[in-house]
Amino acid sequence: MARSAHIKSRCGLTDNLTDTNNLNGIDRRKALLLAFSAPFASSASLLFLGGLMGAKSFFVAKSLNPVKSDAGVTITPNATFETCPRDLTVLFTPVGTDSTLAAAVDPETRAFIADRGARAKYVTSVWRRRSRMRHFATPRPLANSTRILEGIVCSRRPTSLMTIPRNLNVFLLSLFAAFAPLHAQQVPVKIRFAAQVNGKPFECGQTYQDIGTAMSQIKPRDFRFYVSHVRLVDSESREVPVTMDAGTIWQADDTSLLDFENATGSCINGTPEMNDTVAGTVPAGHTWKALRFNLGVPFEVNHLELTSLPSPLNLTALSWVWNAGHKFARIEFMSKGLPAGFFIHLGSTGCTPDTTRTTIPTKCAQPNRPDVEIQNFNPDTDVVVADLGALLADSNVDVNAPKTPSGCMSFPGDPECVPIFAHLGLPYGDKQAGRQDFFHKAGASMKMAKAF
Repeated sequence: MARSAHIKSRCGLTDNLTDTNNLNGIDRRKALLLAFSAPFASSASLLFLGGLMGAKSFFVAKSLNPVKSDAGVTITPNATFETCPRDLTVLFTPVGTDSTLAAAVDPETRAFIADRGARAKYVTSVWRRRSRMRHFATPRPLANSTRILEGIVCSRRPTSLMTIPRNLNVFLLSLFAAFAPLHAQQVPVKIRFAAQVNGKPFECGQTYQDIGTAMSQIKPRDFRFYVSHVRLVDSESREVPVTMDAGTIWQADDTSLLDFENATGSCINGTPEMNDTVAGTVPAGHTWKALRFNLGVPFEVNHLELTSLPSPLNLTALSWVWNAGHKFARIEFMSKGLPAGFFIHLGSTGCTPDTTRTTIPTKCAQPNRPDVEIQNFNPDTDVVVADLGALLADSNVDVNAPKTPSGCMSFPGDPECVPIFAHLGLPYGDKQAGRQDFFHKAGASMKMAKAF
């Protein structure tokens, strides 16, 4: 294969590399998420790539503190290595001089780029050789963290640091051209959820038998949880984010609240309104085969002041005090042995810095956000079931360890959390993460909650 043909093949480009009317070489549906590494970013590349219409861009650094680039431009990151989404369409790592050399030997930076690069659709950058700056991109994942980037030259035109945008026409104009069709071809989608207890519909005021290892009897008090970063996987294994509808009390900041209690019966701390649906849009023309979502609130908004957040992120009933963050799930019930209540409050723990109650953390030792996947999922016909009976299958809900909160509040050292975290697919203490079975798929004919 000739070198030019090899380059075009590796980059996924069409034969006419210079014709801006022929920019279909890169799948338009891949151009959704961009990430940049701020410590060694050039101002021109940041302005160009960050301004792509429809892109969700993240300027990433170790912390959210402002960073000065080698070009002397101060950049304020909006994501850290921990909070940047794991699955990116494009990972862009601009270059510099001293900061690039420092990043190349920094273990955290290398680990971040290797991790995100292994899943990104495209990894792209510019590099300097013999007084030339070259752009390269590859649809292949990074092999390991020993090489910060792995790629091939897609454009060999000489360029300077401040004229990069003019010379990235092969790859970056393809991205830019991709966004107009995305807006024109969006179609509605609804992801429906249902709450059950051992296969029976969840209802306030009902009593459920044969729960947990003691085959106990329980009466529910609350059943609410947040989901975020909802994605559908198509028949070609491409992950497509669901753009959530705005303007409702149930969705904001890529997060939706599912609420199955209605403030009746024993659910005295709830609200009359209920919601069982994540509503949004996706690009047309896909056949779906799986659903993925996070149980929880994204890190970047989890620890912010409640009064600054829109509904449903501003509910005091779903938040711990001050900067401790949200309760990702609030599930409560009374049992035969614990009539005062058994509480399951899922949230992040070990968050630092925690100098004061209003200090906003930059990382959490235990994020506790399960990444859930439902196979063979069709949003037109299937429902996601959250089954409390499955969550409690290995728990004795009639007893509680002395000197610990009743139930599981997510904090380390609580024996009641061990089996519950296992069924959520989360590690706990020295226990490795298991396979989650709290969520599973069911047909759409089942009884659904009513959203107001």
